Amino acid sequence: MREIKFRAWDALNGKMFYPAMLDISRDDGIWVYEKEKELWHLLPPVMLFTGLRDKNGMEIFGDDILGSWEDEEWWVYGIVTYSDYNGAYYLADEEGSATDWDMADEPSEWNKLEVIGNKYQNPGLLKEWEEEIIIWNEGRKYE
Repeated sequence: MREIKFRAWDALNGKMFYPAMLDISRDDGIWVYEKEKELWHLLPPVMLFTGLRDKNGMEIFGDDILGSWEDEEWWVYGIVTYSDYNGAYYLADEEGSATDWDMADEPSEWNKLEVIGNKYQNPGLLKEWEEEIIIWNEGRKYE
């Protein structure tokens, strides 16, 4: 059985935290409890642990950005995204479209990648990735 873990993004303080409790019973939305501050947050982005670890043993959560170091540069492969349709995680591009990486098809391949950030703390990675894709599509090498 896989371990159930969550983390949440506190946009006000610009940090990630691991909630001690989730309250989904209220009519006004999901509340998460940050034990360190003894504080409840309403509707922060909440990410679920996928049950997978990257090549360095780091836990992979939804909204993480995965990549690998190849040929002396970082290659971004996508954002960890959950598909309600397939009931599995996949790597998506910035627009949410599926890439070739699907956990349902290739779960053993995910541990070859590394967590290089997430879309909340490292939004610049997404911009760099978008520019790389545009340049690659134009047939030029990204530098």
